[in-house]
Amino acid sequence: MHVTVLTTGVLTALHDATGYVFPCLIEQLKERGHRVSYVPLCLAHEEMSQQEKDKQLQALQPLRVGAYPLNLLSKTPERTWRGRLQQLLHPKLEDLYPTVPWRLQLEPLLASLKPDVIFLFETYEGIMATHGMELAPRFALLGDPPHLPRYYRSQLPEFQRSWSLKQTYHTLLEVHRQAAMRSLLGNLDGGGAVAAHHAAWFKEQGLSGCEYLRNPVPDEAGADWQLKRAATATRGIPKLILVGRARGTATLSGLRQFAQETLPHLEQALGVDGFEAHIIGKDALPEELARRLQHPSVKIRGFVEDLAQEFLSADFFVVPTPIELGIRTRILFAWSFGCCVVAHTANACGIPEMRDGENALLGRSGKEIAQVMIRTAADKTLRERIGYKGRLTYERWFRPEVSGLRIVESLERIASQTLASTSPLRPARPCDHYVKGSK
Repeated sequence: MHVTVLTTGVLTALHDATGYVFPCLIEQLKERGHRVSYVPLCLAHEEMSQQEKDKQLQALQPLRVGAYPLNLLSKTPERTWRGRLQQLLHPKLEDLYPTVPWRLQLEPLLASLKPDVIFLFETYEGIMATHGMELAPRFALLGDPPHLPRYYRSQLPEFQRSWSLKQTYHTLLEVHRQAAMRSLLGNLDGGGAVAAHHAAWFKEQGLSGCEYLRNPVPDEAGADWQLKRAATATRGIPKLILVGRARGTATLSGLRQFAQETLPHLEQALGVDGFEAHIIGKDALPEELARRLQHPSVKIRGFVEDLAQEFLSADFFVVPTPIELGIRTRILFAWSFGCCVVAHTANACGIPEMRDGENALLGRSGKEIAQVMIRTAADKTLRERIGYKGRLTYERWFRPEVSGLRIVESLERIASQTLASTSPLRPARPCDHYVKGSK
């Protein structure tokens, strides 16, 4: 089977958690004897220099697959208010999703590659750009519903805006986008979601047979993870780590709650010198939040290259994100290292394998998260038991050989059903009235 994988941009470990997950899937496909070609859809606001193209290809080399980066120009046309009103009354698909025209550049490349199945890995841009193609069945593995990150982000103080006519325009446009997305999802041949609660949502929106497909996570700790944890230097005070891109919606909402609710209770119970909270991740914190976190107990580390050592040396791996958005893949990494995970209950929506008191310690608020750490700060035996059960959860459900294989089997099933059929691929259904007037 020849699988052509599409992503938005070039995925590497420096990108985000998907940069770790993606190579696991590529390796599982190759281990099953399948041929893999990779087409990253790279957004460019202007023509790329040769130096930038060389850097892009260098980032793809570790995957050891045929890579065909497609650098696509995207320009948002300037519109008058009359034009915007026309757009709301008679929207075209390319008005709602400007990447739809990418098909003109993408389709000839895919036709030359002749895949048996097109694997759309967490790329809505790929779904839009391949809409209407009849070259091969399309299977999408999805993360967050497209509207949810924007919604949760708009609730954060850093991104709240006063009412304006422009804001109303974008709100009304979003209604059209969601309706069009239902049609786009309904035209896929199969798919899954890496967050359990979102899988149900995608199925309701028309993605036939959408199922919960767990994220595969590499085992960087290895079989001797317990020996490695034991070998890390011991400290006299508990070490907490919070990991994630500082400007990410989920991370930012969690850091806000940690600063406002969790940190004061920890300092009151353990003392300002009674623990260390290490905040790790790319991007600079918003100024107001950075000021809130200026405490003797808090170490703002920024980007750390050797994350493995941080996981191994942590007494608590803290995920205070209070919103039901996606899946926190960082929890799966923490489990693989045998960390004692402390998290907000909202994170169990995407990871139903998470059980309070078994493989994690959960709280319904920032205060409760602090309380569970205060109770267990001196109980090393309990922390180790939680970490051990977390490692078992990882081994049972999230190892690449388990979760990655299941995703590969879904791709095989979609491809085999098409090959076994005597009829051609079903033509794409029009996206309701959104296609009318499209050119």
